[in-house]
Amino acid sequence: MSPSLSQAARDAGVGLTTLHRWLDAPDFRDELTRLRQEASDLARVELQGLILRGVTVIGEAMEHPDPAIRLRAARYALAFGNNFFQLQKLGLDLAELQQVLYR
Repeated sequence: MSPSLSQAARDAGVGLTTLHRWLDAPDFRDELTRLRQEASDLARVELQGLILRGVTVIGEAMEHPDPAIRLRAARYALAFGNNFFQLQKLGLDLAELQQVLYR
């Protein structure tokens, strides 16, 4: 979680040389990779929850009595939806290319 190896060594209470030695050890690198993936997975789940909350807020704003607020919310919904579907299609296209390449 540290922004640099020097900071990571300080945070862990070890010298930079020790940290470099640890990073050369396969078991340490494997565990570090596992922990990074776990942190990434947790962040992804948290972000998905925030996205759902955001969609709810946009939906509520689309019911606001002020037409300007409704229009702004509709624009956000359309823009986010467009981005979502483009990324989804890109993912499907990538999966299809990978199948072709790795057959």
